[in-house]
Amino acid sequence: MKRAAECEVEGDKATNKETKTASTENGVETPQAEEIAALMARTAPCFRPFVQEVMYTERQIRVRAAEMAKTVSDHYRGILKDDETLIVVGLLNGAIPFMTEFVSHLTIPTILDYIAVHSYDGIDTTNTVNFRSDMKEDPKNQHVLIVDDICDTGATLKWAKEHMLKKEPASLTTCVMLDKKERRVAEVDPEWSGWVIPNKFVVGFGLDFNQKYRDIPFVAVLAPAAYKNTDS
Repeated sequence: MKRAAECEVEGDKATNKETKTASTENGVETPQAEEIAALMARTAPCFRPFVQEVMYTERQIRVRAAEMAKTVSDHYRGILKDDETLIVVGLLNGAIPFMTEFVSHLTIPTILDYIAVHSYDGIDTTNTVNFRSDMKEDPKNQHVLIVDDICDTGATLKWAKEHMLKKEPASLTTCVMLDKKERRVAEVDPEWSGWVIPNKFVVGFGLDFNQKYRDIPFVAVLAPAAYKNTDS
């Protein structure tokens, strides 16, 4: 394991190297160097050397979450009756940061709940979903929205939908921050997604590598060196 002092030195070196910024495709504004520097300063020093590219900043995620929340609110406003509430179900652990931001912009009554599942081993999805804990609310005859950080092969989202449909909700939709369509194996597509991304391994804002990097306040492409360094 690396000592704290060694991590600080690596972190300082990382802040001096050039960091790639997000693309301007699809109307996404390229973040300024000052914004990147501020986000890196909030990142654990040991993690900084493994940030290969900043894909989406915290600001960009917040803006997109607000846009998605408006669309979802408008959709359900025409569906929910006066006494009905939308149950928003996050898939733990990855959904927490994005879901928290997303629901803060919803303008319809909601109840928050969670299902704990796991399907990744390192940088690869196992396509086998490990079910750990179920939601507390009874969704029968209620409207449900499942939220996750990313739809990759689609195995987790497909499992979650099938699991939820067994509970007989009135309706069921899905929403993800990122959609990696190139990797799709399962026949599933979220109704709403923040961005469609290329086949790169990303971490941050809930996304992890072996449970690490979830707390990075932006979405980053993880450098390949991290795959071989379990002390990162």
